[in-house]
Amino acid sequence: MAELEYLLKNRMRTAILLLMTTSMFAQPKVIVPSGAAKPVGPYSPGLDAGGFVWASGQGALDSAGKMPAGIEAQTRQCLENVKAILSAGSVTMEHVVASQVYMLDLANQAAIDKVYNEYFTHNPPARVTLGVSRMPVGTTVEITVVAVKDLARKKPVAGGIEAGGLLFLNAVYGASPDDAMGKLKSALKGSGHSAKDLVYVNTYVTGASQPGQIPAVLPSGAQAGLFAIAHKGAKKRAGECAVAGNIAFCQVRAASGAAPVEDQTAAVFDETSKGLAGAGFSLANAVATNVYLGNIDEFQKMNAKYASYFSSAPPTRTTVQPGPAGSGPGFRLSVIAVK
Repeated sequence: MAELEYLLKNRMRTAILLLMTTSMFAQPKVIVPSGAAKPVGPYSPGLDAGGFVWASGQGALDSAGKMPAGIEAQTRQCLENVKAILSAGSVTMEHVVASQVYMLDLANQAAIDKVYNEYFTHNPPARVTLGVSRMPVGTTVEITVVAVKDLARKKPVAGGIEAGGLLFLNAVYGASPDDAMGKLKSALKGSGHSAKDLVYVNTYVTGASQPGQIPAVLPSGAQAGLFAIAHKGAKKRAGECAVAGNIAFCQVRAASGAAPVEDQTAAVFDETSKGLAGAGFSLANAVATNVYLGNIDEFQKMNAKYASYFSSAPPTRTTVQPGPAGSGPGFRLSVIAVK
């Protein structure tokens, strides 16, 4: 009898451990809102993974593929599209911890901010604001967000938002990358972090850019901007990728040379795959990508090659043409992956 009780307890213990392990490394759940704008590429509208809801960049088209007139109405439609994904993922706009706001014309920032602030009235997320040359389907504004599932884990701190062991920092802008980095270090210090805690940094510059930088028009005449995520604790690094807990962050990688966009896409994906593998991840773990195209006219060509790297549950994605056509690499990619 005692032996039977021991076996039953042992099996129960094993089952509990298996359940815990499965939940820790559960496959991402695809989020598809009903009645919202349809994806215009091979990406998931949203993914539930790693304690966060990741949403693809949303433009100003409605579910019928039409864009309202006027920048305020367009911004409102864009945010309603974001809200639809979050709602389908059982979170609200208050759960959002970070946002990327892209606009065709920074002269519209005040009008865009007016509407944006209506949707984020309490503990607004960390944010980067960028002017870009073009976006898919001719949208005038595109917004990408990340939301933490457990609102109790969202904590406003100096310079940004802490959530799920990560610090999402507001973008800092400066007269040069070094100037912006100095401001970023100050922001990190104010929140009890340091530069060694950085796991993900996007560098934006006005004018000529290096391959690992992203061209953009920046607020208030800034020449450089940084949008970063930090993690205090043990980290593993492999090339352009850094692992914080169960999340891998792979910074922007650019194609080299003047090959067709399909070849540039393949080359960057091959290098990114190697970085992920070195960090113990793979493209199958990807939950969010940012694609920076040299020319949005090559959107469909890029999509065809991009789609070949993912299965039925591709990651969420944001796509923009950051600078003038032909001014830099034809394809840049950053990836976030979750186990």
